[in-house]
Amino acid sequence: MVAESNNAQNWNQQIGNGWGSFLAHANDDKSMSVGVANNAASRVEIPGAFSDLNTWHHYAFSFDNGVVNVYRDGQLVGTKTASAFPATWSGFIVNNTGGDGINGSLDEFRIWSTARTQSQIRENMYHTIDAGTAGLKVYLQGQGQPGAAFFTEVSGNAYIVAADSSVQREACTAPVARGLSQSLTIDSAGRYNFNQVGLALKYQPGGNYPKGEAVVSRLNAKPYAAPAGDVYRGQYWIVRNYGDSAATAVSSIALTNAVDSLHNLQLSSRAFNASGNWGVTANGATTEGNADVAMSTTATDIRNNQLVFMQTGNAAPTFTAPANITVIRNDTCGYNAATAVTGVPSAVQDDTDSLPVISYIDDVANSSCAANLVITRNWVARDNAGRLTRHAQTITVKDTTAPLISCKTDAVQQVNSGGCTYTATGTELDITATDHCSAVNLSYTLSGATTGNGVTSLAGVAFHTGVTNISWTAADACGNTANCNYTLTVNNAQLSVTIPDVYAVNPGGDANTIYLGYGPSSLKLTAQVTGGKAPYTYKWSTGGTATTAQVSPSTAGAYTYSVTITDANGCTAFVSKQVTVTDIRGGYQKVIICHKTSTGSSFTLNVNKSEVPTHLGHGDRLGACVAGSSKLAVENTFQVMVSPNPSTQHFTLQLPAYGEGTASVKVYDLNGRLVEEVRGTGKTIIFGERLIPGTYIVEVVQGKNKETIRVIKM
Repeated sequence: MVAESNNAQNWNQQIGNGWGSFLAHANDDKSMSVGVANNAASRVEIPGAFSDLNTWHHYAFSFDNGVVNVYRDGQLVGTKTASAFPATWSGFIVNNTGGDGINGSLDEFRIWSTARTQSQIRENMYHTIDAGTAGLKVYLQGQGQPGAAFFTEVSGNAYIVAADSSVQREACTAPVARGLSQSLTIDSAGRYNFNQVGLALKYQPGGNYPKGEAVVSRLNAKPYAAPAGDVYRGQYWIVRNYGDSAATAVSSIALTNAVDSLHNLQLSSRAFNASGNWGVTANGATTEGNADVAMSTTATDIRNNQLVFMQTGNAAPTFTAPANITVIRNDTCGYNAATAVTGVPSAVQDDTDSLPVISYIDDVANSSCAANLVITRNWVARDNAGRLTRHAQTITVKDTTAPLISCKTDAVQQVNSGGCTYTATGTELDITATDHCSAVNLSYTLSGATTGNGVTSLAGVAFHTGVTNISWTAADACGNTANCNYTLTVNNAQLSVTIPDVYAVNPGGDANTIYLGYGPSSLKLTAQVTGGKAPYTYKWSTGGTATTAQVSPSTAGAYTYSVTITDANGCTAFVSKQVTVTDIRGGYQKVIICHKTSTGSSFTLNVNKSEVPTHLGHGDRLGACVAGSSKLAVENTFQVMVSPNPSTQHFTLQLPAYGEGTASVKVYDLNGRLVEEVRGTGKTIIFGERLIPGTYIVEVVQGKNKETIRVIKM
């Protein structure tokens, strides 16, 4: 145990159950009595044990086959052969209550089941030990709450340790920490390397030497009340000499295998059991590059001292952390955040000879989804003096891979027997999807003959007669999606509907076509129903509910109209029809037609509206002859050709071979505004490249010849 007494009087500072078991107590003459039996033959008296109050001392009591040994700070201070063996303990009193109790501090209290040797005592008295160490029965380090509570027993044997109300728990000032000790026998001059603990002691020739054991203990912690500055490697040492007390002092001390020059190194010391001020033993710069850092200690006796090396001029290391980076998960959901990928610190510097030790710890947190992570990589650079610098790097891990879909092909089914719809069963219309990082959520949207949406499965969905578009979306937990589309056509042999072709102009016109510039401006579409059970209801896309729908689109283009029929049984049928609007206006009271000659050839004419019936009567048709090129003419007059017409870029106008002189081409919009004018002397003139989409009137004049043409810019 390690103890520090505040005062000494008869029978105080008492530890133990009493004579006949074990007892240690103070006497008025500041001595200590310790033993197992209440007689002089069994007790060991330690003179002056309490002469230096408020100072830490280590005491060890061993009982081995009746032989009692008592050690104070590693020195044997008394031995006896006990007259009787102690009685079996049912418990043990560490501190009596009342005036006989300990007036001081106690730490590192241990009870062993085997007697400890002098060597074990010397090499372990400054070190904490591990729970579960062989032979360790009770181990108190002061953990627990002060007052009337329980202290924590840390041997691993779980003994209960009760504390009375006068106990106070304080920060320990005793020289105790984890570490290592090494013993050597000193019997001549020279250097003695305590390599296990990193120190070397040198004795000059011609002096007296300890002629006995020296123990050096390295404590892996900063000492209590350390001097100002950086503690070298966060460690300190205790040197104990157990030989001849008249031996010559150590002449020099060296840090073995010191990798840095450690400029501004200072060695400070204090008594081995002190907790107060330090004295400067040696200081000054050392020689760079030496494997050892040696300092003279001739002026100060460092035997039986605590030693600490301070680096008073050291600055913390500096470095630049790697840049933040995003790492993408691969197809198996794995990711690589190794430093070979994410980078390592750069510009690492320190004011010692060797570079600091670089390390990192990762803090991993989930992000927007389970597969997305944010890794905070906390980089640390630590030098040999213990100074450190921290910088953080953010590594974002993302899942960007969409699920893998196994889609269906287009399918055709008949309505269910006796019904109006086809009902999907099982998984016949379902897709499957997989993802390497998370579960997949499936959703669908239906359009066309059947509309609606849902999730997971189409089982039980009733599909109406006609074509239904089925669109699936597979989404993983991170929002990555894949899509799949196919159709289901449901046929109903019992109920069907058609919209027959209808003509605005016949002969000479195309089915389901309205011509701007000639003929009616509307068409009547009629729904013809077969099968099913009357009466029928009609629902047109125009909003109408009759058997017919009058449609009047007025702009060139293609328009789709549909009707849904429902019979008395609730069965439905769906059909659509496309209506085309073609602009054949060729100018004022003129119409563009496709003229057929007696030889079977055809060319485009721009004729007076009054002449159209005659042309249609002998086989001509409304509109230009061939899409993409036009031969535009007025019968028996000046003829020009424009191609392509319609055009998405420009128009090429070809003048007749017999034309002479400069040709003028003027382009007007339908409001009569001149938008472009071009002149040329050749047989080919390019125009219209800058026109916006629309219909234009082109006036071509060459000499006395004049022609008007209608062109369409797409």
